Amino acid sequence: MVGARALQMMPGDILNSTGTTEGILQLDTQPTLDEQAKRDKLANGCYSLANQFTLFASLPVGGFALEWLRNTFRLTDEEIAASLTRGHADYLAGNWSLDDIPLFIPHLRGSGSPYKNRHTRGLFYGLGDTLNIDMLIASVSLGLTMEFANCFACFNVPGTSALKVIGPATQNPLWLQLKADILQRPVEAIAFNEAVSVGALLTAAPDIPPPQVTIAQRLLPNRARYHQLQRYQHKWKSWYQLKLQQEGVMPLHHREEHYVE
Repeated sequence: MVGARALQMMPGDILNSTGTTEGILQLDTQPTLDEQAKRDKLANGCYSLANQFTLFASLPVGGFALEWLRNTFRLTDEEIAASLTRGHADYLAGNWSLDDIPLFIPHLRGSGSPYKNRHTRGLFYGLGDTLNIDMLIASVSLGLTMEFANCFACFNVPGTSALKVIGPATQNPLWLQLKADILQRPVEAIAFNEAVSVGALLTAAPDIPPPQVTIAQRLLPNRARYHQLQRYQHKWKSWYQLKLQQEGVMPLHHREEHYVE
């Protein structure tokens, strides 16, 4: 994730690169070589600056879930955008009834850490005849957020570190706010075009002055919404574990420990 160089990240910082897939990268002064990191299938790397190392995990499905939703349910881009806008407003206003929103596990192209497996498959649970587009979008947004939080829990991130986000998700306030709330840390949407290209340039020509990094939005976590999301997350985790057990990815009677506290 050479884009980290463009953002002038420091050890302890954590980056969320978004697009069709998602990636999580943490910068540190030493590699993470413990047994837990191996079990979680995290990838260590050498950073482009001396004596700095990266820890990386990827999620096979990020923004692709919305593309899949559009194609499968024959929605237009305008319908999805309008629903995301309504969903963001309703979520902030406390109008979501999480017990009524179906569960979505976004393993459309396999699962990410801690149970990384390209053969796992997605799941919808709780569909009914009153399902509308807003509930569908809310379900997918929550499912992506839960999957992201599951992977994020594999990292040992300082409590003071904000999550830096680049890519198309910076234009999705609902997704950003859900991440801020479930992770209980600020989320910074970075307004930076072609971060990967700029990072590659700075790596190849380190004497070039780096461009200014602009934070387009800084979303703060909300404790009350976090407690509501925790209850949803607990239910989501139950189906996540059951699904992976049925697929032979997770041992039966396994107790999952990757919760965001």
